[in-house]
Amino acid sequence: MAVAGIELHEVEFVREYWHDVFESFVEDCAAGLTPNPDLSCNRHIKFRALLHHTRSLGARFLATGHYARICRRCDLSASPRPGRVCELTTGMGIDSRSPLSSVR
Repeated sequence: MAVAGIELHEVEFVREYWHDVFESFVEDCAAGLTPNPDLSCNRHIKFRALLHHTRSLGARFLATGHYARICRRCDLSASPRPGRVCELTTGMGIDSRSPLSSVR
């Protein structure tokens, strides 16, 4: 369904989440660590699996819900390192560095 001319694609990454995020979370907890699964999810699901899927659709941009200002040079088809967040928003009282800190 397209709203405002933007087509929505729903994708399921349950297997990837289980393998790349949840299993290591459980292992770290068992080892007495206090892991942050959100950071692993950003790295492995949102900025790897989802980005790969987005590119396979031929999309030039990906909206993830993070508070980031995406600039033209972040175009997935043109950037030397596609998918990079160019700028973090300011003035909203929200610190975007933590959710994006593990993205390379």
